[in-house]
Amino acid sequence: MGSKPSEHLQNLRTQDLLYAGVFAVVLLVQLWKARQGMGYSDEQFYVTIGKRFALGDRMFADDWHIAQMIGFFLTPLYELYTAVHSGTDGILLGFRHYYVALTMFTGLMIYLRFRKEGPASILASLLYLVFTPFQIMSLSYNTMGAAAVILAMLVYPMEGRHPFRFYLCGILMACAVVNTPYLLFLYVILTIITIRKPAWFSRSAWKGITAGALTIAAVFLMVLWQSGSFENFSESLSHLIDPSHQMTFFEMAVRNGGRLYLLFGFFLVVFAAELILTFVFLKDPQKEQKLRSCSLWINLCSMGYAVFVSGYQMESGTYAALLIPLCLSGLQALLRKKRNDLLMIYGVSVFYALMISLSSNVGPSSFCSPLILAGSVSCLAFGSEKWNQLLAAAVFSVFAFYKCSYVFGARISGCDTEIADGPLKGLLDSAENVSQYERRLEDIREINAMEECSSVSLITGQSWEYLACTKQIAANSTYLYFWEKDQYTAAEDAYACLHEDRYPAYVYVDHTDSHYFYEPEDSWLDQFAFVKDMQEGKLYIRDRSTISCAGEAK
Repeated sequence: MGSKPSEHLQNLRTQDLLYAGVFAVVLLVQLWKARQGMGYSDEQFYVTIGKRFALGDRMFADDWHIAQMIGFFLTPLYELYTAVHSGTDGILLGFRHYYVALTMFTGLMIYLRFRKEGPASILASLLYLVFTPFQIMSLSYNTMGAAAVILAMLVYPMEGRHPFRFYLCGILMACAVVNTPYLLFLYVILTIITIRKPAWFSRSAWKGITAGALTIAAVFLMVLWQSGSFENFSESLSHLIDPSHQMTFFEMAVRNGGRLYLLFGFFLVVFAAELILTFVFLKDPQKEQKLRSCSLWINLCSMGYAVFVSGYQMESGTYAALLIPLCLSGLQALLRKKRNDLLMIYGVSVFYALMISLSSNVGPSSFCSPLILAGSVSCLAFGSEKWNQLLAAAVFSVFAFYKCSYVFGARISGCDTEIADGPLKGLLDSAENVSQYERRLEDIREINAMEECSSVSLITGQSWEYLACTKQIAANSTYLYFWEKDQYTAAEDAYACLHEDRYPAYVYVDHTDSHYFYEPEDSWLDQFAFVKDMQEGKLYIRDRSTISCAGEAK
């Protein structure tokens, strides 16, 4: 009898050593991957949000992008990097290292929280560590929001009263709300439960979480007040939701459901039946056992179909949808074992996935990414069930493959030339891309040297140029986020009307890589004075005479 505790401790130590080894390997892979590729425009855009607000632009008033609230976290990180490095050289790689630090810390916390669950805790942590939404290694509303939710659930005490842990949980959940505002509905639901069913959610827990949430809310509002973000707020508010996000819930469900069907085919219908039968057969052991066996093979086959047959946009992030079959099997295991503590975490993860999908225009990739917490919990629920462990290992293997083989939409194999200068310094990409980057960087530096104007709007297919530019930003967003050219020009005109103090401004149009492929004959550009041809584009000046504010509030 006396040897059992010591044997258990020895097993834990062995498990810890094993985890330490794989953790170190994953860290090395993360640091290697951080240098691969110049990055997609989204990643560069997130960093520019930090720059805008660090240099004095006001949230909501001066930036109109729907995702700008993440600047609350990115601005101090931008200021830290530029203070240490005396500028923005290499800043994209620096922010990727921030991402690695957040991811590795969160993955470690998953393991430490559940280490007593046995070896399954290693897989639960690794599943999170090798998963990168869209293969974009950045601090975004996807990654920071998920990390905040995960950490909040890890510190939440499942038993007893722990005021400080409730308070810390509230702080972390409020941070998640800043990233994904729709998560505020979770707090509303918890408040209703506290009032109607206090046995389910105690008032002490609600008070602690509320206090933590109010702390973040107070700091957030204070930052907005000090920066003057409430000035012109009402005039800017109508522009904060761009046309690419203006869809009804029904339209969004149809579009995203169609994308999932392209990935899983008929298996998508089977998933719905599987979910329904999971609850129907819950109290019938014989039927539940048959369903479990069928589900395992259905889920494995659906993964094989998605990866090897349809392959729908897998290289661009749709591989996240493989969490759906994993989570279906995980739900059955959780219900079977009556793990209410893990079911609560699972439910929050699913709710988060639903909430982020309300503001996403990219379909299943965004919806499924927050399911990573439910996927990790599923790994814990499987325990020693070897066949379900096989399912989890299969999902992990696919995630690891894309982690080591792809950046967003492209293979890593072509990244063999290092960038030596500018915001993307230290990154590797193809010789052709690096050469184009260097020419465009020269264009931006030439603009920096001109004294005629102090503001600039850059119409290009990327966002990193704003990180190299020293002029004030005269654009509604550093990201070209509208689907149609006329929508973009209408927004730029509305922005100019409300920000006439930023004009005259340079308008730099990269004809080789613009999202809208502006050409010299475009009528919108005719109103601006042509300045010069540059290596990668054309430069114009827009002065106040081109700004028409008819119908716009000033």
